[in-house]
Amino acid sequence: MGNLEEVAEFLVGVGRRVRVIEVPLEKPFQYKVEYPTPSEEGFDLAADLRMSPEAVSRLRRINELIEGHSATLVFVNGRGRRRASGIG
Repeated sequence: MGNLEEVAEFLVGVGRRVRVIEVPLEKPFQYKVEYPTPSEEGFDLAADLRMSPEAVSRLRRINELIEGHSATLVFVNGRGRRRASGIG
């Protein structure tokens, strides 16, 4: 966050007493960009679902990641893609 004193003043009002406590936290994040390639069975499933084989391979990989972790954050580009992916 930028100027913590300015944020505190905004939250409590100008001229009111406020104490800002800054707690340094290290949060190790791991980022990885993947672009899975379609498998042979992915082409058949894509035809059944009327989706591209690439989309099916991405959805499979997303599912693997979700199943393999206790918490997963998935970003999609727009509401339509979220609905198409079946993500909440």
